Amino acid sequence: MIEILIAILDIVLSIWNAYASGYNSVLLRKLEFSNDWKITLFSIANQFALVLAFAGATYGTAIILGYILMYLHYISYKALIALLSLNNLVFGGLIVFTGIVITIQSIVQASVTKKAIDIGVAIYNTIASLFNLIQYIQAFPALTETWNESEEENKNQALIVLALAAFIGIVLTFYAYKMGREKALKEINYSIA
Repeated sequence: MIEILIAILDIVLSIWNAYASGYNSVLLRKLEFSNDWKITLFSIANQFALVLAFAGATYGTAIILGYILMYLHYISYKALIALLSLNNLVFGGLIVFTGIVITIQSIVQASVTKKAIDIGVAIYNTIASLFNLIQYIQAFPALTETWNESEEENKNQALIVLALAAFIGIVLTFYAYKMGREKALKEINYSIA
């Protein structure tokens, strides 16, 4: 039950990240031609935030779909275990990697602004990224072994569920990003008028 609640939280946070990335993309586009390395860094971090949103949405969706499909007897318990292993290997790794890039950006931002809130965010991101990286490294051998030892039928079921989750993740990320962009464009147009 806790895993499902965490998966739901992952999806909600990922939708918010995609929305914020869309919103920020409009603002960054206006500053893009300033030749300021900080703007370039923020633009790169914003793009990684969008990748993180997709990864998180897919990760959470795969967990929820897996449990639902197992409960409805569309996939076996062993296929669910294979799915969870593959999901953690692929999207867990992507989450860790993008989190590290965003952490680097938050550290740079804190060093430039020297604001307490930015320093707090950088410290939190650093601790969270280190924790996630350590957890991923420790779990990697067991996840790989579980996936490799899964029967072909279970792997196929897991791949199908993960592909469906990735499709849903793309749709969620795209629409949240689009809503964020539209909100920023409306605010810019409103302030100009």
